[in-house]
Amino acid sequence: MSFRRAARAFDWLIDSDYIYSAFLQQYGIDLETADMHWHKFLSLFNGLTGTKLNDIISARLYVKPSKNDKKDGMEEIKNAWKLEALDIFKKEAFKMK
Repeated sequence: MSFRRAARAFDWLIDSDYIYSAFLQQYGIDLETADMHWHKFLSLFNGLTGTKLNDIISARLYVKPSKNDKKDGMEEIKNAWKLEALDIFKKEAFKMK
């Protein structure tokens, strides 16, 4: 039996801008001023649909149907949104603030 490590779909820090805008777009909730319980936040987060954040998460979780398939546009998008590449940039910028 072979096990594959699950891909990280999002990062709270790296994707914070997209999380904020998704809540504003879908629910009209400003997370900077909202007073809400963590469980409510998570429920709403899990219910997000049709936002840029959802597009980014989908790209990160994309798996090419087979190794023999030709390279498609989704592979390029997935590579552009890789968390490993964004980790260093965003976390360094956050330290500077």
